[in-house]
Amino acid sequence: MSSSEDLSMDNLDSDSLRPVYNLIELGLEEYEDNELVLDTVHDLMQFFKQSNYLRTCYEKVGFKNFFERHFQIRALEKPELELFLKAQLMAFEITNKNEESQRQNYRYNYNASLLLCKPVFLKLCGISDHFLLAIQKHLQEKGLTERTHGNTGRVPKLKSKVFLDSSITFPDSGEKPEAEIKEPAAVTESLRNSKTKIKKARGSDKKPETKILKQRSGTQAKPEAKIEEPEAKIEEPEVKIIKKPGQRTKTRELKAERENLKIRNQSGKNQSV
Repeated sequence: MSSSEDLSMDNLDSDSLRPVYNLIELGLEEYEDNELVLDTVHDLMQFFKQSNYLRTCYEKVGFKNFFERHFQIRALEKPELELFLKAQLMAFEITNKNEESQRQNYRYNYNASLLLCKPVFLKLCGISDHFLLAIQKHLQEKGLTERTHGNTGRVPKLKSKVFLDSSITFPDSGEKPEAEIKEPAAVTESLRNSKTKIKKARGSDKKPETKILKQRSGTQAKPEAKIEEPEAKIEEPEVKIIKKPGQRTKTRELKAERENLKIRNQSGKNQSV
């Protein structure tokens, strides 16, 4: 690469050990002077230093045009990149006059007037040769349909695993129920057997239910309230006999008169006999 090319090799970046490029001299004044842009510029410069035929493709296209196309393709998502490559391959395909031959040939180019070799085209798109062959094969077999990446088959259902059912319906109340967990058939059968055993054991220990009598009207009969009345205690007044003086002598006289009457009565009876 000649010294007339738009780069200055006098100063080196101490962090990445890359030369400091002048974006204005390279015609990239519209781009910011950031790490992504400078790394891309340095990567393309190092790539075109490898051999003379790569430099020829670079000189035909021009560094600014090549950089802008490369930068735009790198910004595509993977499905977008694959569709772009399929469209490019359909335009690059060379019609084979021999119908028996199944080999596909392509003529790579930058545009209708500028041809590119395959390594430069791979560098322009930022892909590998293996990736390009996979896109060519998919284009021949399934056309422009999108490729499916990775293992997208169904997961095998093993008996030793528990699977979460993601189809959940929420009630109107707004409360979210817990996700239903599907258990293996052997586990559910053992749970059912254990539940039936527990129910039978509980049924033998049931206590007799108490029946509540109800009135004809359907209301529950209320128990009568017993009112215990306190027993009235009647206290009798104590009678105190106050003896007057001389009363004792009168009682003795009365007793003596009674005895005399008894004696008289007995004597009268004896006389009559």
